[in-house]
Amino acid sequence: MSPLLETICIRDGKALHLEYHRQRMQHSSQILFPGYHPPDPEDLLKNIDTHSLQGTLRWRIIYGPGKLLNEIMPYTYKSVRTLKLVETSIDYSHKFANRDSLDSLYKQRDSADDVLLIKDGRITDTTIANIVFLKDGKLFTPDQPLLMGTAIRRILDEGKVMAMRICPKDIAQFEAFWLVNALRVNFPFDPMPIDGIIS
Repeated sequence: MSPLLETICIRDGKALHLEYHRQRMQHSSQILFPGYHPPDPEDLLKNIDTHSLQGTLRWRIIYGPGKLLNEIMPYTYKSVRTLKLVETSIDYSHKFANRDSLDSLYKQRDSADDVLLIKDGRITDTTIANIVFLKDGKLFTPDQPLLMGTAIRRILDEGKVMAMRICPKDIAQFEAFWLVNALRVNFPFDPMPIDGIIS
């Protein structure tokens, strides 16, 4: 089985929202690797000189039984303006380091920037982020994403977004969309017109 992956945002020397990442690491480890205790991001930080780090950085932790890799790299924001609807049946309920299944779906984007996935007739998420829709000043996100990201989990907990069943036929009723993940640290962030989602 593939090791797991956690991606954490470090912004101007501060690792953001570690408790949400810790919870996901523990939850996935309990299900996939019974008896294995994942590393605690707080403990890993003790060996990283974060004070010298400036800007927004991507901290990747690849972990699992007998596996631990830490790497910090620059993060370049990628604007996603267009999404192509693509159906899938994959299970990606845990954040695996092996992204082959997602990469295969990404290749089906044609001229779009990414794909917006449909599973069992429901809108789920993209290959890099969860999605949020705007309607009448309110924000909504699909209630059954392939992967419940830490950022969407947090803004759901904060009451900024409501989860609901969203099907392809429902997309036209929305006005705009955002992509949300741990590296897209401002919310709402970079709204895109809903006609950027294409069949």
